[in-house]
Amino acid sequence: MDIKFVRARGRHDWVHVTRDDGSGLKWPWTKAGDQPPHDLMHFLIEGHLPLRNGFWDLVADGVDFGFLSAEADRIARGVPPKGLAGRDLGGLVLAECVVAGITTATWVDADDEQCLTWVDQQCRSRNLSRPDMLTATTLHPVRARIREVVTAWRRLPLGESLDVTYPPSTG
Repeated sequence: MDIKFVRARGRHDWVHVTRDDGSGLKWPWTKAGDQPPHDLMHFLIEGHLPLRNGFWDLVADGVDFGFLSAEADRIARGVPPKGLAGRDLGGLVLAECVVAGITTATWVDADDEQCLTWVDQQCRSRNLSRPDMLTATTLHPVRARIREVVTAWRRLPLGESLDVTYPPSTG
């Protein structure tokens, strides 16, 4: 799946997606200063840890973005997702917890141990455990990559985009 994170003029940045089946969708992201879109953080974290059945796996599988956005908002408020017939949203809940903890740590420049503590707190608040694959060893390169991409985002001229493929290549 091809994704363009567009640093746009005005109040919103944009996310443009072309799924592997050729279907496309796009949505705005309200700007928060020079921070990259939250969905870019999902891309970096979900794809590189890897977390399965999170936001980007669900988008790739054709789940409606409006539904995912509403469910993510519910999760962020601490409300269980309503769910989708035939689909377990546990991966989305876990991804939201991990992304919230890592993103918070990134914006305040906390160290990796504090970051893991925040992820643990997010997970515990939803009766989950931190994913086994998320350790200080696996977290450090993910956070280094996030810092690189955030720097690239902030230098990106308005109207230009960061173009990525999901899932990201691991090699």
